[in-house]
Amino acid sequence: MTMADVAEVVANDGAQTFKGKVESFQGEKLPYALDYEASYTPFGDEAAIRKADKWPTISEIVTFVNAQEKANARATAIAKRLADEYKATNNPIFKKLDASTEDGQRMQLIKTLMKAHPKWERDKAEKMADTMMAAE
Repeated sequence: MTMADVAEVVANDGAQTFKGKVESFQGEKLPYALDYEASYTPFGDEAAIRKADKWPTISEIVTFVNAQEKANARATAIAKRLADEYKATNNPIFKKLDASTEDGQRMQLIKTLMKAHPKWERDKAEKMADTMMAAE
């Protein structure tokens, strides 16, 4: 939480406001994004949660922890599968990029070019990326 966030919470009597965009609904992309804003008052400690009768049951805690475990396992499996596919194909679309390095920037550019031009072969995207980076 930044100092601006803290100031907003204090100014709003403890309430926190957040904003976002709805870009799809029921599996369909909307014709344009809809902005939304909401606010809530976070609990300060366990006692406040219990006083508001919001303390989770053991069953809810188990469900929550299991959902976290499943999400962690999914993320690990996806990362491994993407890394394996990158090793097999050398296609940058499957590689986790580090945008702070020149190689990472080059790979991101190749990935962007291949997405923008799906009929291009990787060689063409690499040559175009190299030309664009040399021009900088």
